[in-house]
Amino acid sequence: MRISLIIIGSLIIITVIGFGALSYFTGIPIKSIANKITANIGLPECSDVQFTVSPIDLENFESIVPLGNLSPPAHTFPTDHIYFNFKEGVQDIPVYAPGDVTITEISSTYQSWADPPYTDYSINFSLCEGVSAYFIHVQSLTAKLQQAFDENKGGCESYETGDRAVTNCRAGVKIEVTAGEILAQTARQGQHNFDLGVYDFNQEPWAFANPDRWARNRSNYSNTRCPLDYYAGELKEKLFATLGDGNYGGYGIGVRTIEPICGTVGQDVPGTAQGVWFLKNSASGMHVGEDQHIALVHDNFDPTKGALSLGIALEDLGIPSRVYFFVPEHEGLYNRELSEIQAGSDVYCFNGQGGAGNNFYQIPILIQLVDATTIKIGKLNALDCETGPWALGQFVEFER
Repeated sequence: MRISLIIIGSLIIITVIGFGALSYFTGIPIKSIANKITANIGLPECSDVQFTVSPIDLENFESIVPLGNLSPPAHTFPTDHIYFNFKEGVQDIPVYAPGDVTITEISSTYQSWADPPYTDYSINFSLCEGVSAYFIHVQSLTAKLQQAFDENKGGCESYETGDRAVTNCRAGVKIEVTAGEILAQTARQGQHNFDLGVYDFNQEPWAFANPDRWARNRSNYSNTRCPLDYYAGELKEKLFATLGDGNYGGYGIGVRTIEPICGTVGQDVPGTAQGVWFLKNSASGMHVGEDQHIALVHDNFDPTKGALSLGIALEDLGIPSRVYFFVPEHEGLYNRELSEIQAGSDVYCFNGQGGAGNNFYQIPILIQLVDATTIKIGKLNALDCETGPWALGQFVEFER
């Protein structure tokens, strides 16, 4: 994951680049904070309802993945956008402007590593003063948007991330579009979903355990809101009714029934183990990706399940980067509810599990909350936690 800066006039645009979860041959979402500075493009004040059109036709998707999806290492933290899961066989479908909005940036990512290579686009747009949104993983821009992108394209960069060679280009634009106007196509062959996210700077940010770190690193994330909350009436009800797993991936989880139905990204509980943790002494200036870090949170489909979302920093201990689920207990040191773990010398053990059938995995993971801002993660050299007590041998340290 990378961070790039481009300057358009006096406006500095910071773009965060990372691989989107859940998409086959995923592209690279570009999420600029340029839209935060909305006064520069003369946007209207916000009203209660901003979106009036579904971004894709209702008959073309089967479910919407709630906020907070976990897919480490790219999305180690609860993901700050929702996913529209396409129905089987759907291909090359139109993407509509969800309201009367102003497009402020278009970015392209050429995936030269893929076979065959392809290009997909991100579209950033502003609803009103202080509220920005974005689509990720769209293709075949309309002629109007393609022309604007070509004429304003700049700041292209080619690089490799892992074994994936990509070229990313960005274009700062100002294009006013009306609700229901076709902007692009999505659902190319092999693609399963696309993304919609909203940042609202008119509302209080999520309360993280260390707000200063997020203000320095990733201010947009703290202002994540559910995109479906910007709809109203019958359309809002229809969209909310699809929130959950549906049949995507064969998990059969169904709709989410626990509030907030649209999910959440803010799960920090200060003074406990629950929430996002950063690899100790990792870069603390600009946000440089989620790969090295961890999130000890709850599942976005079924929040009664605990979820240990672990990046690559633990792989040398024999803990692959995955999500490890468990059923929380409310007493003792085994599979303890994360928000109930207090600082001290106790070592907690979790039988972290995931997958199914031949893809099932289980690793006993050890956790010690040293103090309110320091946590140690290790691995038990056994098939499961058994009975304990447990001692922490090799470990990796994380901080708030």
